[in-house]
Amino acid sequence: MMNKQASSPSPLDKNAALRAAGGDPAFLDELIVLYLKDSTKGIARARRLARAGRFKDLEKEAHRLKGASLTLRLQILGETFADLEAAARDRNPQAAVPLLKRLSAELGAIRRFWTAPAKL
Repeated sequence: MMNKQASSPSPLDKNAALRAAGGDPAFLDELIVLYLKDSTKGIARARRLARAGRFKDLEKEAHRLKGASLTLRLQILGETFADLEAAARDRNPQAAVPLLKRLSAELGAIRRFWTAPAKL
């Protein structure tokens, strides 16, 4: 469900995301909940891949998460995942660390904005 008490600027464009969900608010809610779960796991996996120096796998994971973010019109996350994808392509672990921190923070902002089921 959408958090109606958000006082800071929205971390997502609700209207654009709703259009991406075919105008169905319940479907959008389901998509956001699934996105939050998947992206949380994906960022954790990306951290492990960066630490292990598995840049090709990190590039693929960042690309996958970028696509999911942009599909839901989560532009800031999509752009940051694109930066992570480029860092992995360049085999640059030093660039990956701050990007992963930024991704975690932005995902947290989405989570706080969107009231998700307690099981998250």
